[in-house]
Amino acid sequence: MNKIKLVAIFSVVLLVGIVALDYKNTSIEQVNDQLASNPPAAGGEVPFGDISTGSSDSNTVAGFKSTTSTRSVFKVKEGNVTSYSDVPSRNQGSTTGTAEIIQVKTSVPSTGDSNVIQVGQSQWASQFDLFPQDQDGWSIIEPAADSRLIYVSNSTGNDSNAKFYSSKEITNPHNPPSNVLAYKTVSAALKQQRADHADWVLLKKGEEWDSGAWYLNSGRSSKEPLVITSYGGDYEKRPLVKTGTNSAVILKSGKSFIAITGIEFYANKRDPNGVNFIGWDNVQSPGGFVSVVGSNQPSQAITLEDNVFNFYGGAVVFSGSDSQKNIVVRRNQLLNSYSTSSHSQGIFTSKTTMLLEENLIDHNGWYQQNYETLNSREKGQATWFNHNIYISSPLDTVITGNLITRSSSIGIKVAGSANTETKQNGVVAENLIVSNNLFAEGEIGISAGGNKDFDNGYRFKNFTFKSNVMIHLGDSQPLRRTFAMGIQTVDWDGGVITGNQFLYTDNEDVTNIHGVDISGLTRNVTVSNNTFKNLRDSTPVSPYNDEPVENLIIENNVAVKVNLSSRHDLTSYFNTGGAGNAVSALVEKSKTQSKFSWNKAYTASEINEYLMN
Repeated sequence: MNKIKLVAIFSVVLLVGIVALDYKNTSIEQVNDQLASNPPAAGGEVPFGDISTGSSDSNTVAGFKSTTSTRSVFKVKEGNVTSYSDVPSRNQGSTTGTAEIIQVKTSVPSTGDSNVIQVGQSQWASQFDLFPQDQDGWSIIEPAADSRLIYVSNSTGNDSNAKFYSSKEITNPHNPPSNVLAYKTVSAALKQQRADHADWVLLKKGEEWDSGAWYLNSGRSSKEPLVITSYGGDYEKRPLVKTGTNSAVILKSGKSFIAITGIEFYANKRDPNGVNFIGWDNVQSPGGFVSVVGSNQPSQAITLEDNVFNFYGGAVVFSGSDSQKNIVVRRNQLLNSYSTSSHSQGIFTSKTTMLLEENLIDHNGWYQQNYETLNSREKGQATWFNHNIYISSPLDTVITGNLITRSSSIGIKVAGSANTETKQNGVVAENLIVSNNLFAEGEIGISAGGNKDFDNGYRFKNFTFKSNVMIHLGDSQPLRRTFAMGIQTVDWDGGVITGNQFLYTDNEDVTNIHGVDISGLTRNVTVSNNTFKNLRDSTPVSPYNDEPVENLIIENNVAVKVNLSSRHDLTSYFNTGGAGNAVSALVEKSKTQSKFSWNKAYTASEINEYLMN
């Protein structure tokens, strides 16, 4: 019989009860730190190493020790474990193979002839084959020796006498000579881009175009991509591409090696507050950026950085029947997605390996609060199918440093549906890190569960949710429900939820509040060192398991009450007059961010540091 350790601490603060199975002196904090600092390789073939320490136990999964014959049943009341029991259950042996974590290895490539100082690499560089970065964390992308530089200016360009230039002719592609012969239309410029080459199309900053969808070719390689970017003065506005009710960028049949940076895409005829609004019957549901892959057509090495996608049916979409690897989406703004005819997300991915970093992902899945039947889509109402981030069957993915605000329902939805033909669960989502994000409003922070489940196996493996802040969940009631939840887990095989803070649901009408809910088949999961502030009478951590549980450790979670006058929240951070105003202030300040106007005070890492203290 495994040892059961029960610790209940009562003080001025309420600590959630602790139930821990003996794990032979393995440090859960050490395991979690390795999970968070040494993420899995992104789609690589490198075998992952066992990160457990101090034991040669053969039953090791993701650094945790497993048991084969014990089910732990918990009854939780008012935040403390009031009873527990061990009962026999079916034998559940550990999975074959070892845990899947490798070390980060970074190397700074030669700086070449660039006149930009390269100061290093992202901590995720080896996982996602990132470009080198400047001192402010922006990607440094340079033309190849044979790149075409193709300029576009709506004000001075002329399609009939424009020309492309070689990278040898123009030293700095972002600041060409004033007499450069530019094209007038983007469509004419795109015709000059060659498939499988590192050609660049550069739009002039501060100018606008009306445009249909762009269908792009592949570039040459991850370091010599096809590039869509901008040129002109550093502090000019991004080029604005107005697409009406059309999609903005479409990649088909596994197009790869592409970088799009510094462009604003706006579905202007879908903006109900805009002068060009086409009417609710005609808004359609276009995508902002859409990459679709067919069977045996995988894509790879796509970078989106410093772009804006506004008022699309889905801002960014990676979907299809094959995989998409080495996808990098960082420092973009994904805003105001909604649909009147289908589901709508800020970003949707399927079978994708991705770095999602330091983006503003705001008000997606809805235009307005539900006012009719629940889940009505008419005129862009909120539904519980629509979210800021929806990732289906992710592999080796990192979501970090994002501002995830005002979702229709869930901030991050992680889906892993069972096989409907065999009616058998299986692990379809593996190696996910969600760290240091700021969630504000919406109903739920993170849900990793739900969808098709036959209650006969694990579906999610090796997940780490660490150092995230969730504030004002439920307050805006997009669906008019009285519901708020921090994190939901279902059918996890290995995971850590640690160091997160769940703060201040202030709306008194929101009464059904949950901190962390754990359900389904569960093995080797630790929920530790999380803080819950002003959750009223709700239970911070709730195991609702009606399926076998192994090694579920719940410890050192703290629930506290903080007076309004002394709390650190968005109102005090932005010095505004109310919680709703403070979330709006957060969003509006974040919308001013760009490559040449980057203020760390408006980033998740800076704001979280303040909120956590």
